[in-house]
Amino acid sequence: MYTKHKILLLHGMGGKGSLFRPLIALLEDSCDVLAPDQIGHGTQRDYQGPVTPSDFGHHICETLKTFHPCIGVGHSMGVRSLLAAAALKPDFFSALILIDLGVSGVPSHHTQLEKLFMGMPEVFENKQHAKDYLDAMCPDVGIKQYLMASCAPYQGGMMFGFHPHTMLRIIDTLRTTNTLKEAQSLAASGMPMYFLRGGNSTVLSEKQFLDEQELIQGAQTHWMTIPDTGHGLPFDQKKKLADLLLSIAQNRRIHND
Repeated sequence: MYTKHKILLLHGMGGKGSLFRPLIALLEDSCDVLAPDQIGHGTQRDYQGPVTPSDFGHHICETLKTFHPCIGVGHSMGVRSLLAAAALKPDFFSALILIDLGVSGVPSHHTQLEKLFMGMPEVFENKQHAKDYLDAMCPDVGIKQYLMASCAPYQGGMMFGFHPHTMLRIIDTLRTTNTLKEAQSLAASGMPMYFLRGGNSTVLSEKQFLDEQELIQGAQTHWMTIPDTGHGLPFDQKKKLADLLLSIAQNRRIHND
């Protein structure tokens, strides 16, 4: 009997699952798609617990108890969340797609993001004020794109889908943790892994992308640079990403059959 393949979509820092709606629309006829809000974001905005990659991973594994095996897709911060989850429960995943964030070291844009969140009000007077703030403070157009998309009306003003102090706590944990070992172990185990970089990305440099190819090696590890896009790859190039995901899902189905 034909069964739809499952796909998990994990957003980046400051995003929320609903940002993937345009991508989901391209996938849902062929796949079951889950795009949850990660802890500290969206419906989980008021979460006050620990925020290491491992904590994100545990939360994701709880979410996937009845939704596996799946193809896991992580964008930006979601890359490290996905690797942490797959290290905890590798049998929950049939393949991993890791989009535009390095897994070693501290991401270079985090100092600028820290300044962004340190000065950010909890509530803005209106949407234009929120946009003006991001125009002045946000270090990357792709990040600005999905942060702005998470902004929603609140008590006569506008509020982002997160508490700024929670984003600062996440950034602080990433100074002392990374997911390189998890990536190396999963690659060595034969997990199908696709590392994607936007060709114009200011978040994942070409040098780091090439360096990590030397550090993370496996029989089913693939590295792809997508032209004409940057850190906003899942939104700017959603058709290309959807085609890749559907191709991987089909290949996994044939492999499993």
